[in-house]
Amino acid sequence: MSLSFKTYLTYLLLSVSTLFISGIYHSQEGVKLFKTNCSSCHHPIKNVTGPKLQGVKEKWNKENEKDLLY
Repeated sequence: MSLSFKTYLTYLLLSVSTLFISGIYHSQEGVKLFKTNCSSCHHPIKNVTGPKLQGVKEKWNKENEKDLLY
């Protein structure tokens, strides 16, 4: 059974749209999670109780601990 180009394109667009909307939802949840649990100790540009977030990706990439950042 072969799908027509129009049907294939429709399925493709629906799939991409679903992934895009899902990504937006999850990123909003991540922001809420950070604000609730992390922001009181981790400021973006200054050290508070926890270390600042500025430059953290570069620091952890140098130490080959990128997977821990996730």
